[in-house]
Amino acid sequence: MYYYLNSASEVCGPHTAAELQALLAAGTITPRTPVAREGTERWVNMEMMDFTEPVVEPVGYCPHCGTWISAATTPAVCPYCGKGLHPGTQELWGSFVYAFKQYVTFRGRATRTEFWGFYLFQFLISAGADLVLPGVAGVAGLVFLLPLLAVTFRRLHDTGRSGIPVIVSFVSFALTLVMAVIFLVLGSSSGVGDSIVPLYVVGGALLLVTIVSALYVFVHMLLPSAPGPNKYGPSALYPHGNPLS
Repeated sequence: MYYYLNSASEVCGPHTAAELQALLAAGTITPRTPVAREGTERWVNMEMMDFTEPVVEPVGYCPHCGTWISAATTPAVCPYCGKGLHPGTQELWGSFVYAFKQYVTFRGRATRTEFWGFYLFQFLISAGADLVLPGVAGVAGLVFLLPLLAVTFRRLHDTGRSGIPVIVSFVSFALTLVMAVIFLVLGSSSGVGDSIVPLYVVGGALLLVTIVSALYVFVHMLLPSAPGPNKYGPSALYPHGNPLS
């Protein structure tokens, strides 16, 4: 994108190269009008601007430090905080390690490789630990709980969607377990009668919400990355859109 200075030295834009050419043809700007390219601070006359150079455009904010990045292509690491922006290009184990390091990072995006790499190895590690020391799987599950929720959030972000359904699914599932315990307690009590019926209704509604929200999340874990940057950050796979389009 490009900007120009009008006769009052005010910055106007952004404009594409074609739009600048149209403004020149219409007489709004002249060959002497100062023009600058996005991401630079150097002003040159319109007649001196080389429009064949790579255009530096904003690719989105860093999912780690939140700083907006402008570059011809999405860089491998953030130029401000130095953290990686391409987790989706790693193998499954590398994606697991990357996702685990982002322990409570709910901002940003995660590709299918990052999500499924993390999900696969956290399952294998938990299952393996339980074989060696029975009962340890529950502890391992608690260790992996927060990073699993975080990478699921980021995977939804990668498809351009909010992570709220993850919260809905998690909370409704927890409440369903609480209702199940209440059923067991009241069901074993004498003289309860029909007072438990409303609880069955509430429990059934919670179970339905859990199933629907979990299915929604699961389906979106399978979807490809949305091309180009979105409000959650740059795309690791398609920084400026689908290369086939």
